[in-house]
Amino acid sequence: MNKFFSLIIIASFYFSPVFGENKIYFIDLDYLLNNSNLGKIIYKDLDSFKKKYSNKLDLMEKDLISQENKIKSMKNISPEEEYIKNVQLLKNNIVLYNKEKEKLTISFNNEKNKQMKKFIETIQPIVETYMNENQIDFLIEKKNIFIGKSTYEITNDINKLLNLKFE
Repeated sequence: MNKFFSLIIIASFYFSPVFGENKIYFIDLDYLLNNSNLGKIIYKDLDSFKKKYSNKLDLMEKDLISQENKIKSMKNISPEEEYIKNVQLLKNNIVLYNKEKEKLTISFNNEKNKQMKKFIETIQPIVETYMNENQIDFLIEKKNIFIGKSTYEITNDINKLLNLKFE
């Protein structure tokens, strides 16, 4: 009986919350990216990167439309061989345009991934310092939370720290 009683006491200590609780908080990285000064700088850089290549694609597209209109207007006037040659040339140019568009999309996505990685690497020390100062054990991204109390969200605190550092 004494061993049974000792086992119950040991088990109750083992499973009791006396050992402490983990502090689990969450953060909205998308909000930080959209609203922090650092995030706005990144989006501005990405936007200028995208505009640069969009202008190039727009010029290529206008040229293709011009070629197509020229071919249509010359359809009944020019010899059939010349018409077929021009149509084939237009098709080749469309293929080149699509390849260029795909290349620029890949280039933009690579730049975007690079900028997002840079953003995470930049905010990580700030977040780690905040976690240490506030004795936070775990930090989870908000989009991976089904439901949680808003008192456990630290997004605004981190946003203030980021904006102070990157004015």
